[in-house]
Amino acid sequence: MDLLLATVILIIPFLIYLHLLFDRENNGIIDIFGIQFEHGFADASIFIWNILSKLIPILLLIIWFHVSPYWWRFFILAPILTYFYLLNIDCLLFLTSNINNLEYLAIGLSLVLCLAVIFYDYLAFSNYRAKITEVETGKAVSRSFYNQLNDQLRIIRKYRKYSDFEYSARLMFLKDIIKNSILLKFKEGKRFIQYTRRTEYLFIIVLLIIPFILFFHTILPKDKSVIDFYLFSVEDNGFKSARIYIWFLAGKASIILPLIIWFYTSKSWRRYAILSPIIIYTYQFWEANLDVNHLDAYGNLKVFPIVLVVILVVVLNSHIFKYRYGILDMYEDINKELEMSIDKAAKWNVSQLKIEADIKSSESFLGNKKENKYLKQLTDLRNRIVLQLRTGVE
Repeated sequence: MDLLLATVILIIPFLIYLHLLFDRENNGIIDIFGIQFEHGFADASIFIWNILSKLIPILLLIIWFHVSPYWWRFFILAPILTYFYLLNIDCLLFLTSNINNLEYLAIGLSLVLCLAVIFYDYLAFSNYRAKITEVETGKAVSRSFYNQLNDQLRIIRKYRKYSDFEYSARLMFLKDIIKNSILLKFKEGKRFIQYTRRTEYLFIIVLLIIPFILFFHTILPKDKSVIDFYLFSVEDNGFKSARIYIWFLAGKASIILPLIIWFYTSKSWRRYAILSPIIIYTYQFWEANLDVNHLDAYGNLKVFPIVLVVILVVVLNSHIFKYRYGILDMYEDINKELEMSIDKAAKWNVSQLKIEADIKSSESFLGNKKENKYLKQLTDLRNRIVLQLRTGVE
C-alpha cells in the first residue's frame, strides 16, 4: 500500500502536462471521441489545463485525508470541498449553460462527493490507519536476516500439530528476537507524532484559509494592470490583468501550503514522494514571475532533474524499508497467532475449573495430575502473553 501511494503521489503532478497534447486552435471546441463540445475557452489546451488544475489538487488532498492519522484531518475536507465546487462549476458550464441555480447544484454535487470520500475512507483506509505504527530501527534489515526469520517462523508453525504450549512458547521467543535483535520499538498507543494544540490549530487555520485564497480574486477589480493594496501594489506581470495574475498565484499557493503541512506531519518513508508535487508547484509559482510565453509547459523541464532525484530517493527508501515492513508484518502475524492461543487458553482455563471440581470428587485425582499441571503452565503462559501484548515490552 505504501509503495502504491508513493508512486501515485509522484505521478499525479505530471498530469498537468496532458494539456500539451491538445491543440491550440482558437475555435472554442473540443473533440472527444468524435463528439464536439463547446468549452468557452480560447483553445482546448487551456480548457484541459483549467480542469486538471483543479482535479490534481483534489486527488492529492484526498490521498492526504485517507492516510493522515490525526484528528484534525477532517479539516482537509475544506479545500477538497472548495476544489470540488470549482471543478463542478467548470464541468456543468461545459455540459450546458442553461441550468438555473448553477451554483447551488455545484454545491450539492460537491457535498455528495465529499460524503463519498468520507464513506470510501471508512471502508478502505480505516484499517490501514489503525496499523500505522512508528518503528525505530537501530540498523538496516538485510534480506538474509529477513529470510532467516521467515524460515524460523515456518519451523515453529510445525509445532502447532504437536503441542500448543511449545508452539506458543517458540512464537514468544521469535517475537523477542524481532523486538530485541533489530531494536524494534513498538509504541503502543503512540502511533504518530503528537503536536501541541497551538501547532494543530495553526494547521487547521491554514486549511480553512485556503478556500478564501482560491476566491480572493473575485473581490478584485477586473481589467486593471495594477492593483493597489495600500501597503504594496501588484502589477499584471505579463498577464492579461493583475487580477488574473493573482488568481494564478493563488491557485498554486493554495495547494503548496497543504502539501508542506502534509510533508511536515508525515513520518512515513513515503513522505519524500510529497516533495515531487511541492517542487513542481513551487517552480510553477516562481515561473509566473518570469518572462515566458507559456506556463505549466515545456519550460518546466528545467525542474525535472530535481524531481528525478526525489524519485530515486523514494525508490531507494522503498527498497530499504521493504524488509523492515516485511518484518513488521511478520510481527503482527505472530501477535495474531498468539492472540488465538490466548483465546484458546482462556477457553481451556474456564473448562479447567470444571475439571478441578471433577478431580476433587473423583478417585482419578492422581491420574490427572499431569494434565492439571499442563493446564496450569498454559494459563501462566497466557497471562505472560497478555502482559507482554499490553505493555509492548517484557
